[in-house]
Amino acid sequence: MSLILLGERYRPHLDAPLRNLGLNPLYLPDNPMLDPRLAGHADLSVFAAGERIWLSPQLKGTEIHEILLKIGYFVYFPNILEGKTYPADAHLNLCAVGKHLFFSPKASVPAIVEFLTISEDYQPIPVKQAYLRCAMLPADEESIITADPGVAKAARAAGLQVLQIEPGHVALEGYDYGFLGGAGFLLTEQKIAVLTGRLDRHPDKGRIEAFLRERGLALHILTDEPIFDIGSAFVFAHR
Repeated sequence: MSLILLGERYRPHLDAPLRNLGLNPLYLPDNPMLDPRLAGHADLSVFAAGERIWLSPQLKGTEIHEILLKIGYFVYFPNILEGKTYPADAHLNLCAVGKHLFFSPKASVPAIVEFLTISEDYQPIPVKQAYLRCAMLPADEESIITADPGVAKAARAAGLQVLQIEPGHVALEGYDYGFLGGAGFLLTEQKIAVLTGRLDRHPDKGRIEAFLRERGLALHILTDEPIFDIGSAFVFAHR
């Protein structure tokens, strides 16, 4: 059974639906260094690329740290000072799509970018957007969905297939709207794209469904609520 790492605050809504998908939820406590509205967002405290995982220093020595080591991942703790405002809240919000690494020169941890591009042969793709895992929903190793024009332009220049959608139409408590990438994740082996809620109110519903279907992905909706941003989730298989 694969582990899925997500914010503790989403347990009441998502625990049963995730277990019904055959996933074993592992819950992140709120990060006290971040804005309380976003403190439970996994993509602000976790970054994963292949078998390597970078965690917020707040998680060192925790059960999450120990479990990830036990199932065969390499776990790192970058030397960062997290904070409640940009860019200090976005140090770990990079996004790896296949061997493409999207990062913000202003916010992303330089040591992560250097390691992955030099030692692991990732293609670096610098963009202005710092909340990259929120802003992007990978559909496979060569395709993404995003509402961010800068990310879309950079992805196309790197040879990726891009579905550019309207911004908004995703709920995020405390904000005007959230992001599709923060409301979804892939189950790669099962060929399933998972979203937190329904797309009924999204003007690009049909285009999103078609883009995923063209890549052989079945769409699974976790709840009967309108889609909402949880800071994404990270799926880890035993290695």
